[in-house]
Amino acid sequence: MKETTSGSFGFRVNGVSVSGDSLFIDYEIVLPEGYGEDISVTCDMAYWYSFVEISNEYASIKNVHLTSLK
Repeated sequence: MKETTSGSFGFRVNGVSVSGDSLFIDYEIVLPEGYGEDISVTCDMAYWYSFVEISNEYASIKNVHLTSLK
């Protein structure tokens, strides 16, 4: 589970892979266009969750690893 404190941010899943009993999710945080220049973010006081749905054939997955290069 990844969370953010602002609805202005998003998550993009770039890839999902399986190795043994581990699932690896490659993701990045998506910022609003112009963030840091003219655009600021909100503090929504809420939690925003992202889900990755996988096939039932991976029901034996015991570990989930989140990886991000950004």
